[in-house]
Amino acid sequence: PGFIVIRVIAAALNPVDFKQIRNSQPGFLVPKPRIAGFDVSGVVLSAGEGTDFKVGEAVYGMLPLMGSAWGSLAEVTAADARCFARAPTTIPLEAASALPLVGLTVMQVFEQAGLFAGEKRKEQTMLVQAAAGGVGSFAVQFARHVLGFGRVLGTCSARNAEYVRELGATATVDYTHEPFEEAVRAIGGVDAVLDPMAWSYMDRTLDPANGVLRPGANYCHILSTDWQENSAEASLVTVLQGPYQKWRSRFLKLFAPDSPQIFTTPVQPDGAGLARLARIVDDGLVRPVIGRYFDGLGSAVEAFEYLETGHARGKVVIRVSGVQETSA
Repeated sequence: PGFIVIRVIAAALNPVDFKQIRNSQPGFLVPKPRIAGFDVSGVVLSAGEGTDFKVGEAVYGMLPLMGSAWGSLAEVTAADARCFARAPTTIPLEAASALPLVGLTVMQVFEQAGLFAGEKRKEQTMLVQAAAGGVGSFAVQFARHVLGFGRVLGTCSARNAEYVRELGATATVDYTHEPFEEAVRAIGGVDAVLDPMAWSYMDRTLDPANGVLRPGANYCHILSTDWQENSAEASLVTVLQGPYQKWRSRFLKLFAPDSPQIFTTPVQPDGAGLARLARIVDDGLVRPVIGRYFDGLGSAVEAFEYLETGHARGKVVIRVSGVQETSA
């Protein structure tokens, strides 16, 4: 009861996938053996009692990061129906697999920071780090077209600058040639930051001497570690760093109202959030950004190797099976 089983059409990869593979977790957190993959799109094969889905419907979802042995890199997968939503109708079903984890990651941390659609932000500026990557490419679109920031600054290499501007960035910084602090300081700082590379940029962003954050700015960071294998991936300090910084900023704000607010939240499956995201996609405000497709489960190793280079543009998607006719 409460679960649905789907035939997998496509699965998208994320850094958390290969980081979990190379770092063993206790069995009570991640049952063994476990199928890899969290992002998925597919067609409902069966729907348990109490679910709102019908056999044949096209769905997309994010599988739980902990507590489940099911993964998206399989011909069939299953999870609590609350992990899924009906897929957007204006994009191919295989492309929808690229949206759940990055979309929910960005939406959940922005909501925690009190950043919602419909508010006036034409005079405000957001900085998006790693703007050409999976999280960054979604965040640029969301910040500009959904949250309504008048200016969105994205860091990326020179070869990705035009692409990032096409997503909605009003300006880019080539991080390979210019420290982002200098570019941000030149425009008087920013009102908000989305940072998927906090292990590298957090201290530089929060240092008042660098002039990155305007008074009362929001710093939204994603719990993460360097893509290269390192001890921090399995360290409890990494897990606790986000909550510590968040609550420390709350305390400091009691005495310094203009101090920056720090936000971070581990992404959670959220079918209701995915339903909202599907409407945003169908309204033409955000689209999945897919850097490369791989065909068949047999290509999974090659797809992981490509993702682990750290230079993939947007998301990496594995097409598992063809799309069959779905119900209306």
